[in-house]
Amino acid sequence: MRTLGPSPIRTVHLCICSDDPDFRPAVVAIRSAVASSEQSHRFVFHFVTTPELSTRFLAVAKLQLPGIRLEVHADEELQEAIQSRILFRKGAGRRVLASPFNFAPFYLPSFLLASSQTFHARTERLIYFDADIVILGDLAQLFDMNMHGKVCAAVPYCHQQLKTYINFEVLHSLGYEGIDPDSCIANRGLLLVDVVAWKSMKITESIENWLDVYRSSEIDLWVGGMSQPPWLLAMNGNYTRLSDALRPQICAVLCLASDDIASLCDMWSADFVIVSYGLEIRIAHAIVATSNKTHPHGALAP
Repeated sequence: MRTLGPSPIRTVHLCICSDDPDFRPAVVAIRSAVASSEQSHRFVFHFVTTPELSTRFLAVAKLQLPGIRLEVHADEELQEAIQSRILFRKGAGRRVLASPFNFAPFYLPSFLLASSQTFHARTERLIYFDADIVILGDLAQLFDMNMHGKVCAAVPYCHQQLKTYINFEVLHSLGYEGIDPDSCIANRGLLLVDVVAWKSMKITESIENWLDVYRSSEIDLWVGGMSQPPWLLAMNGNYTRLSDALRPQICAVLCLASDDIASLCDMWSADFVIVSYGLEIRIAHAIVATSNKTHPHGALAP
């Protein structure tokens, strides 16, 4: 087990993956991370995107992110290799989820090692976060936390269980056992990754295996997502729970353009689910006050 203590000279690698030509969410996310940290001098941001968008983002970053250390990475060959593994089915939800950049977080060391001036083969940790979140806490503190020997650290979400996404009848018919259908899912919008453990435990290869199983199965092995289910299966609970480690206040942010979202977060200190017209509105973890992020989820996210 490796325990990393706070160090002003340890570089904090912060990664975003996106092929969205609208860069505004990513710019807001990066600015909020810098504004919320007393140690932002340690930060290097890595923006992983397409070759076509990489030049554009660099130009935007010069204007909108002055003084912030940032590297832009594009690897068309790796992008195509990821795309070749993705099969979109109706049950997966929105087609945008079939983007290779929805899966790129599982390949971050490969993207970064190919072109980074700061991320090296001996780099031990990185943080990934979605482009559409707002950081409200110090990611340097998150980076330095004790991961208790786990592959990654993430926020658990116990209003949904693994069986929400995974068809366990299909899973068992394929001979897979030892996965608890009632275990909480985890939110992949913010991840602290132990790069060494991730590689040694072959997490990327395991995710690829689950994608192959999904492709070959006549009946959908999972629904309601594209990258989240295979990651959950590959992790199988092997992650440090951020809510336990940091003891944040958790609230839910509705996928609605509402002036009341901020006040709702102030009012509630636990997860809740809103049901409207018989449909569960997708909600996201927002770690407020002493914690990490605000994250509107889904197609209605700003």
